[in-house]
Amino acid sequence: MRNLTEQVEAMARAVYQELLARLDIRLGEPGLLLPDIIDIGRKQDFERQTVPQLREAIAQSRFKNLDGLLDWLKGEVAPP
Repeated sequence: MRNLTEQVEAMARAVYQELLARLDIRLGEPGLLLPDIIDIGRKQDFERQTVPQLREAIAQSRFKNLDGLLDWLKGEVAPP
């Protein structure tokens, strides 16, 4: 059952990606996994800015624990 759910979710993301492409909008996996209540522009900003910064911070072992990472992430995605 889990495998079927994963397949259906992957298909749904592919359809969503195709619809966005027809509007000339590109989103990668991180943006597609964010809830639809989040504006497309914010999703794109998340992918272009937050995800690379997060990867860099993790690579540099900047977080002592998951709570530290989550606190940083909350600050990064807080509304302007």
